[in-house]
Amino acid sequence: MFETRKNEIELIVPCASYRELPRVLALPVHAIYVGISGWSRANRGCEFSIEELTLAVQEAHRHDKRVYLSFNLMPSPFETAMAIKTLYRCLETGIDAVIASDISIISKLATEGYEVHASLGTASINVEDVLFFSDIGAKRVVLSPNLHLHELEEIQQSATEAGIELEVMVWGIKCIATYLGICRLSSFFDMFISNAGIRALIWEGSAKRSGVCFRPCAQEWFTNGDSFFSLAPRTNFELYSVPEVVKIGIKNLKIGGRGMPYPVLKGIVERITESLEIQHENI
Repeated sequence: MFETRKNEIELIVPCASYRELPRVLALPVHAIYVGISGWSRANRGCEFSIEELTLAVQEAHRHDKRVYLSFNLMPSPFETAMAIKTLYRCLETGIDAVIASDISIISKLATEGYEVHASLGTASINVEDVLFFSDIGAKRVVLSPNLHLHELEEIQQSATEAGIELEVMVWGIKCIATYLGICRLSSFFDMFISNAGIRALIWEGSAKRSGVCFRPCAQEWFTNGDSFFSLAPRTNFELYSVPEVVKIGIKNLKIGGRGMPYPVLKGIVERITESLEIQHENI
């Protein structure tokens, strides 16, 4: 596995599928993140098989780029053994880190010497959250995009002292209904029960269970007086000013949105890269 380069700004972008890999690797980025089939928050069209992941890691490393596996589901007791088995198969491909939300998974993999990042789904919003994940072995914590810039700066100061990296999503979705990564609306509106066959009932639709956001927030909502309002988050917009985030010391920048059309992703990367070059020239 590759080591994160010291003092380097790391730009991390999504790669929806293996067929998109050549174009994404051609972008001036340092790392990609992908989902594995059946264990991803993205839809089925935005996942890799184990075989595809193996080839993707080999190709990315040839381009001197890192590969992070987004494994954000919160497995039930019934699923835990299968989740760990799948993770080990993924780790055998040579991925550089696992991005996880489940505390037991973060702790287990870190204890065994694997690099783990505490995902956006942990809804880390303060110094105490970051230090907790540092204590259980996470190398990096992805902060919630709901934080203000001065809050990022405060957390960054403590993270530096604790020796843990921070990552910020600079482009993507900022959900106004809840903390991004923990959707309660999907769980409430889109669940149905099925029999798992081993004395267990599975809530199929839940965002917690299946990892898919059904975006009920995007539906038309009306008050008792029939006035319309929207809970829908804006998509593909700038969450933070890249130069300002870098200035306070955060070096790991992520673009959100697996399934984003490649031309949109390319344009965002070009904009961010240009802003970083201008900042460097002004230093």
